Amino acid sequence: MSAALPEHAWHAALAAAVTQPGLAVPDCLLTPPGGSTEARLAVYRNNALVPLVLALEESLPALARLLGAATLRAELIRFVRAHPPTSPVLLDYGQQLPEFLQQSRSAQRQPAAVDLARLELQLVRAWHAADAPLLGAADFARLLQAPDALAELRFAWHPAAVLLHSEFPVGTLWLAARPGYAGTMTAGDGVAPGCEAPAPRAQSVLVTRSDWSVQVRVLAPAEAQMLAVLHGSGTLGEALASGLGTAPAVDPATLLTVLVDGGFASAALAPPDQR
Repeated sequence: MSAALPEHAWHAALAAAVTQPGLAVPDCLLTPPGGSTEARLAVYRNNALVPLVLALEESLPALARLLGAATLRAELIRFVRAHPPTSPVLLDYGQQLPEFLQQSRSAQRQPAAVDLARLELQLVRAWHAADAPLLGAADFARLLQAPDALAELRFAWHPAAVLLHSEFPVGTLWLAARPGYAGTMTAGDGVAPGCEAPAPRAQSVLVTRSDWSVQVRVLAPAEAQMLAVLHGSGTLGEALASGLGTAPAVDPATLLTVLVDGGFASAALAPPDQR
């Protein structure tokens, strides 16, 4: 440690040198007799980089399938060097990755990569989200006992629930990367390295957590529209009307099924004059 630098300064210099391999060895490091400070520093650089890259890779299996494992790893190395962690708690680390990918050549070849990364990172956040009650079939059965009040109900969203809209079939791409997937995919879905980019076929997904399991539900357009209204604090009546406006032929009972099975609501909120 150099006596010319205060402690906080050499901490900052060492952190910068570890995360940015292009920087020169800081003066606060001493060269051992017969040794190389650069070589010794390279060990710490590798030890700082690799665990972060591997942790992100583990959370992004569908993205690895879309881009190819080698391409994803190269992007993650660049991301980690550009955005080192700012906290020792890594639960939210990587949330800047979608915006980072937006500027990359990988996203130019596979535009769906940005939203697919956003979806997979949301799964991590959903797993670690706060616990809260979850409305189930029995709760909705009780609500149906007062049908006159249903239209004015609003719902508090569960902390793990996320509604994500994309111009690409990100839900299908994510499902295709799951072990045991038995669906039919085409080259246009872009499920393997070298495939053409997925066609801009919009898709909405609902991320929820139930029974210690994070789930992804691909939504029909009417379902997505209904949930978007509810997510914006709209009433159930407004949400149903908006969903049916998107697809008039849809049976309203189908939309109500999403309420019961969706796993997004933690509480039903009565109108203010009925609380």
